[in-house]
Amino acid sequence: MQVPFGEWLPDLPDHLNPGATQAKNVYPAVNSYRPWKNITQASADALTSRCQGAAAFASDGGVVSIFAGDGTKLYKLTSNAFVDESGGVSYNTAADGYWDLMVLMHREHGH
Repeated sequence: MQVPFGEWLPDLPDHLNPGATQAKNVYPAVNSYRPWKNITQASADALTSRCQGAAAFASDGGVVSIFAGDGTKLYKLTSNAFVDESGGVSYNTAADGYWDLMVLMHREHGH
């Protein structure tokens, strides 16, 4: 059941505010808000070294894929664990560098 709340108006005073002054752990929906689903933690030792970039992408069909990269590998989150998707390639990302995953995704899809 969806409970209707007014528009999120935290900048107005609480007294006689026609909207909501707090909206925690929710996202906007039509005439209301919906709660975020529970978040599960991936394996703590998922990447072989410090994460140097991560991003989530949604396909046209609504399937969400999450990628992360460390200094030498690219990973995809599959069944709550990061799996090496480097395809045998060893990348060389500078220690203070980061992955630009948008560029990578455009290359992979021929854009």
